Amino acid sequence: MKMNKKKVLTLALVLCVVAILSVGSLAWFNAKDEVKNTFKVATDSEDKVDFSIDLFEHKANGDKEDVGLTFENILPGSQLSKDPTIQNTGAYNEYARVKVTVNHANAWTTACNKYGISDLATIFGGYDAAKWTRGEVIADTNGDTLTYVYYLNRVLAPNSDEILFTSVTIPTQFVQADFAGMTDFTLDIVAEAIQADNLPATVTNAQGAFALLTAN
Repeated sequence: MKMNKKKVLTLALVLCVVAILSVGSLAWFNAKDEVKNTFKVATDSEDKVDFSIDLFEHKANGDKEDVGLTFENILPGSQLSKDPTIQNTGAYNEYARVKVTVNHANAWTTACNKYGISDLATIFGGYDAAKWTRGEVIADTNGDTLTYVYYLNRVLAPNSDEILFTSVTIPTQFVQADFAGMTDFTLDIVAEAIQADNLPATVTNAQGAFALLTAN
């Protein structure tokens, strides 16, 4: 059997990570009589970071990488080490979510449907549904992208971190013809945070917290 006729898929994989900072809400305070109350709002200035989130992955030697890794000459069945990790680098509790966007979405979904792969997200190994909730899937037909939104099921305390998944595996069923004219693909990963303290009592999880941004 000639393997080059069965399963030959050579792509350059660029996995990018981008950290995005979301700011907490600003509250208004009122002082009466001769008492002067001073309230300092949480800041994300260069001098002092009170509210922030960091997104990184680990290189083979264990060092942190916050730009993204490139994988070359990948084949069907290749398992690529990839561990997008979020960390609360601020001083306040946060709700967090991670957005994973894949390009060439039409080719991916067509191939997945062809081989009975129900969900593109199955290429993510080490994903723990007890820690994360898969939320909405956003399709951008004009940009040919597909974005998966994952919500962390717990409050992210200062200095704590969480890993979304640990690897990316190229399905063994894929063949080169499924990706004609495609020489690479990217996974863009974005982390977002919103304050977890002093929110309405009805907000009990990350989905509810981020829904406040949409409502406002």
